[in-house]
Amino acid sequence: MEFYLSERGGKVLGFQGHEYIFHRKINGTVHWRCRHYRKFNCHSKMRTIDDENHEVTAEPTEHSHDSFPQKIKANVAMQMMKETMNSVGANPRNVMGTVLQEMKLSQE
Repeated sequence: MEFYLSERGGKVLGFQGHEYIFHRKINGTVHWRCRHYRKFNCHSKMRTIDDENHEVTAEPTEHSHDSFPQKIKANVAMQMMKETMNSVGANPRNVMGTVLQEMKLSQE
């Protein structure tokens, strides 16, 4: 389970190769829906508890499309690069190499 921001600044949840966007929050439970609900007419939804652990309370329903796990990894890497550039003011080339190296090490 990975969290990152969309291009417009919304919260995105990557889970089991699929992307979910924040739908609503009710009584401490966050409702997520498939990011591709319009593009692929996908009605998949899931729920998590709104705390530090984000425990899944309702497993995702079936999707109408394939998963995109590589896209999630790319989006997480982009988010890390943006945060690093903003915090240290480094140039994109140096940050890209550092972030990609960190991701490679974390997968081993």
